[in-house]
Amino acid sequence: MGMVSQQYNLVSRCSVQTNVLAGRLASVSTAASILNIFPEADIEKSRQVLD
Repeated sequence: MGMVSQQYNLVSRCSVQTNVLAGRLASVSTAASILNIFPEADIEKSRQVLD
């Protein structure tokens, strides 16, 4: 049995949900990513994952 350490590199000034959605930045436009505007489907999926 072993243990693997991971650093998650979360942004402390962002909410947990925004940190989760950051993984989807490649799928939104630059303007949307700057304004933290994500598709509703992505927001709903992040809610499900976080529950």
